[in-house]
This record gives sequence, C-alpha cells and structure tokens, in this order.
Amino acid sequence: MAQTASIQATILIALVLMVAGCGGGSSASDAPPRVEFIKQANAICKDTQEAALEKVHQYLRAHPGGFERLEPEIEKDRMVMALAHSAIVKEARRLAALPAPEGDEKKIAAIVAAIEAGLNKAEEDPLSTIAGTYRRAIKLATAYGISQCYEIV
Repeated sequence: MAQTASIQATILIALVLMVAGCGGGSSASDAPPRVEFIKQANAICKDTQEAALEKVHQYLRAHPGGFERLEPEIEKDRMVMALAHSAIVKEARRLAALPAPEGDEKKIAAIVAAIEAGLNKAEEDPLSTIAGTYRRAIKLATAYGISQCYEIV
C-alpha cells in the first residue's frame, strides 16, 4: 500500500507536464475563463493520472516484486517516469488543444515550453528523475493554480 502511494505520488509529479501542454491552437474568442481552463486541465490531468497508474499496475502484474528490487527510491522514480512517459506525451498533446484563457497565453506558453523541455530531457537522458526533469513545469503549473495533479504529493 505504501509502495502504491509512493508510485502514485511520483506519477502525479510527472503528470504536471500534461498541464503544461495547455494552450495554443485556438483564438482568444474561444478561450475559457481561467477557472474553467483550470477545471478542464485538472480533469485531463486526472484522466492521465489514472492511465499512468494503470501502466504501472500492468508492469507490476507482469513483474511481481519489480519495484522492491529497485533501490534507492530514485531508481523507482526513474522506472515510473519511463512507464508514464508515453501517457505524458499523449496528454500533453491533448492539453495543447485546450485554448488558453485570454491574457494568460504567455503563462500557458511558458508552462508548455517547460514541459517540452522536460520531455526532451527525459528522452535524451532516460536516467533523469521526474523532479529534476520537470521541476520548472511543476513550479509554473502550480503557480498558475493547476492542483489536481498534486492531490497526494
């Protein structure tokens, strides 16, 4: 149970990058108010969290005791990041289609840029950790008010 909570917390941190994908692609007249944007981003993030957790559960079913062999905690973090990576890429694209609230385009663009930088780093350095790879994206998304991805962190 504690292992699952640790894995969930690690995935939730990683999923912040999905939120960063929000913005772009729509005109300002289509942009929702900030509260609605955050609500939509949080809903997408929650869906992604569930998909990523399912990937981890599939791994654990296929490799019983797989995480117990990973020490220290940083190795578990790297494994979760590898398992969640495809879900993060998919959700970042999905969120990128969400129009940014009028006047917040630069903030959303900065979050998106930070997530893209994190994805690039994760692809270049598979041994990187979630916290190190997505630190800026996490900080910007949190400052913006996107909270669903951090419920148990």
